[in-house]
Amino acid sequence: MRALMLFFLFIVGLFSSLVVSAEQAFAQTKNISKPVQSRVINDSLVENLRCSTLSVDNIYKAIRADAFSEERNMPVTNWPFKSGLATIAGCWALSSTQRMVSYLARYNTVGAQAMSVRVPVILDMVRGNKLVENTRDNSNAPYDTRPASYSTFAVEGNTLKATNTYNGLWAEMRDGYDQWISGARVRRNFTDEIEANQANRFFRFGNLGMTFKSGERSVKANWATMAQLLKNLNGKRLTLMNLRVERTIQHVVMVKSYKKTKSNVYEFTVYDSNQPSRDVILYFDGTSGQFYSPSIVGGFVYQNASRPVGAFIVSEEERAPLEKAMLAHYKGQCR
Repeated sequence: MRALMLFFLFIVGLFSSLVVSAEQAFAQTKNISKPVQSRVINDSLVENLRCSTLSVDNIYKAIRADAFSEERNMPVTNWPFKSGLATIAGCWALSSTQRMVSYLARYNTVGAQAMSVRVPVILDMVRGNKLVENTRDNSNAPYDTRPASYSTFAVEGNTLKATNTYNGLWAEMRDGYDQWISGARVRRNFTDEIEANQANRFFRFGNLGMTFKSGERSVKANWATMAQLLKNLNGKRLTLMNLRVERTIQHVVMVKSYKKTKSNVYEFTVYDSNQPSRDVILYFDGTSGQFYSPSIVGGFVYQNASRPVGAFIVSEEERAPLEKAMLAHYKGQCR
């Protein structure tokens, strides 16, 4: 009987120790995971981004006031080039790329991979496509394209311009590299990728709607554009806008932010690839219901630069892959 009692006490003691050990293990696990959930991220794009409430909307809400400062505009000026029989310029591709850089570059960080690995990934994002071997029997082209994969990337300086040095990121992007596909050499660099991107955008059937008329749009259409534009900017969604001066004179810029003056005029801060060293202003007059851009249009129209322009929001569909890349990046940071 005594032996049975001792055995019973042993079992009770063993069970109690197991329960205590399990509780301690659970407490330790809880203590390990809690700091991750309560982690707050600060970098060149966001401040006070909480891992516990991580979402695309909250990433936008956490974007720093200085994240899109003019000193972080790409240090390159728009240029004309031949595309087929037409001479065009790269404003649409440059504005799109500036938006990509604004969201995906992480400044004052060190890249974990060699430039030979980093640059091809970034140039694919600039082009909007990656080049792959052509496996179609009915085409003589040396390569085919697939949608680019978007991801954040490190910039060792506070601006891209600061990396325009020997072995610096911007210098390496401008110099580029040779990609060999099916035995053919394809030169890849920033200039070539922008030109390919622009050509892909320029010759689209969907653009015809912006060429049916010349100059300004109706007041009703402008207020509908304003509603979408203000919604975007209040949510820190950088927005591409095509400014139509005449049927054949149009220019795409990237709108960053706005303020409303006492005289019922909205002043939009804009990246203009024709003058990237400084931001310029696009105006909307709430009284006339028209957009004006003399500081933008004056660069390529020498008469009546102060007349109204037609304004169209474009390329909204490009936002999704950038948001996906930002969310994936911060999920990795929160692990």
